[in-house]
Amino acid sequence: MPQEEWNSKHWKSFNDDLEMLFLKMQPTVWHLVPPLINFVTHSPDVLPEDFAETHTVVCGAASLGDKLITKFQNKFKGVLLCEGFGLTEMSPCTHMIPVVNHKAGKWGEFESKRWSS
Repeated sequence: MPQEEWNSKHWKSFNDDLEMLFLKMQPTVWHLVPPLINFVTHSPDVLPEDFAETHTVVCGAASLGDKLITKFQNKFKGVLLCEGFGLTEMSPCTHMIPVVNHKAGKWGEFESKRWSS
C-alpha cells in the first residue's frame, strides 16, 4: 500500500476516534504525547470548544518546546498544560513541571535556591 494511501486511510480513522473522544467522552484530563499536542494545536478542525470540559493536559515522552506550549496555551485558554518527565521503567512519570509559577519550557528552580534563607 502506498504511503499516501496509508496516511489518508489511517488519518481518517484517527480523526474519527479523536472526534469521538471530544464529542462523546468529554474528558477533563488528557494524557498526550507531543505529536498529538502538535496536532490539536495546529489543526483547524480541533476547536477550543472541543476542550470545553478539559482542565488539564499532561504531556510526556519528549519536551514540547516553548513555541508549541505558547501556541497551545493561546488556543486553549484556561487549560493547564503540564509536561512530565520520567523513565520508561519508572512508569509513567518521575518529575513534573510545577503547576504554580509555571513558565513555558522551564523546569523550575533549584532546590538549594528555593529553600535557602
